[in-house]
Amino acid sequence: METDRKRTIYNWFQCYSPENLSAECVRNGLKVTGLYSDVAGAPFDPRSAEFAIVAESL
Repeated sequence: METDRKRTIYNWFQCYSPENLSAECVRNGLKVTGLYSDVAGAPFDPRSAEFAIVAESL
């Protein structure tokens, strides 16, 4: 065991709302063309535990 070894761990996990992610896309030159409740394309429901955005470059 290496008890004296220093390790740096980065956790890049971030939660977004549809509004936050849409704004992030626009700030970075993307146009949001779709908002769905999952990656299979179910119609968006704000009560969904997840969501998917489709974006394209401007």
